[in-house]
Amino acid sequence: MKTILVVDDDLAIREFLSDALAAEGYRVLAVGTGRRAFEIAKEERPDLVLADVMLPDLSGRELIRRIKGNEDISSTPVIVMSAALPSDAPGRRGADPRPSGDGRGGVHRLAQRELAEVERPAHDNAADAAVAQTGQRLDVVQGSDPA
Repeated sequence: MKTILVVDDDLAIREFLSDALAAEGYRVLAVGTGRRAFEIAKEERPDLVLADVMLPDLSGRELIRRIKGNEDISSTPVIVMSAALPSDAPGRRGADPRPSGDGRGGVHRLAQRELAEVERPAHDNAADAAVAQTGQRLDVVQGSDPA
């Protein structure tokens, strides 16, 4: 069973993600701080880390630096999440940052895609390698049916 470490200081979001991923058969570890996430990652060696970018003690970016800087867990993929919208985004005022949907759509597909990359031994072609080096923005729509 694949293990996903969920890191978010917002209990509602942490529970939502944990429930959605557990319902899909993942073992879920959930914590509310970056420091605790780093300790859990070292102890449990999850297959994937889903981390909020804004945490009370470490930023998601700092958590990534620590994970990637630790030889034992440096290969662990990390997806950084954020409910924050850019200051000029339409609808920024009054937007609800909490996930929507039934939790069986976007979150699961995002985790499946990332875990599939973990299981792939090498990049299939130069384009895959370029995406792996430069990163890729993953747009996820909650609760939608897989295409």
